[in-house]
Amino acid sequence: MMKNQLAGLMKQAQAVQENMKKAQEAIAAMEVEGQSGAGLVKVLMTGRHDAKRVTIDPSLLAEDKDMLEDMVAAAINDAVRKIDARTFEVMAPLAENGAQIDPTAQIVGPVVLGAGVRIGPGARIIGPTVIGARCVIGANVMIEGAVIWDDNLIADGAALRSCMVGHGNRIGTNAHLADGTIVSDRCVIGAENRLDRGIRVWPETQLKEQAISF
Repeated sequence: MMKNQLAGLMKQAQAVQENMKKAQEAIAAMEVEGQSGAGLVKVLMTGRHDAKRVTIDPSLLAEDKDMLEDMVAAAINDAVRKIDARTFEVMAPLAENGAQIDPTAQIVGPVVLGAGVRIGPGARIIGPTVIGARCVIGANVMIEGAVIWDDNLIADGAALRSCMVGHGNRIGTNAHLADGTIVSDRCVIGAENRLDRGIRVWPETQLKEQAISF
């Protein structure tokens, strides 16, 4: 890749990181009020889903304990829904290229996301990392220092560190790729496989579940 192309990627990655940081700060600073029972029970909640205050109308204190507990739970759920809705509003500008980033995902350091990327809940992406167009990143996936080209599916719980993944691959649940591993194109890496020490996977290879563990 030419030097000016690399510079362009790094500039784009820096902008993504700065915007993500601002969005996360805005979410953390949010406060919403959830209610139930026409406002008789109120819960003040932060963007981190921490409950700061619960207010119960005195008229309810003589009511049935189970009913009161249900009303508190309903107010908490109302606050959570409001936080999620406002979080989506804050995160939406980061997805102008069609990318979808779950509010609980974390992006740290320079990361470039291609058009239409989807990042699931609890995923953690650490730069320098490039994720190509239309990739789907599952829940609780860890990616660090990786180059992942277009149209890849990375299943829940997978971990990719210091590796390269080509086009159109399927990386299974809890699979681990690390330490210079290179996966070519249109491969299937089954669940629980562990590939490191510079392993090269040829195009269209299919590895069954737990076929390799180094």
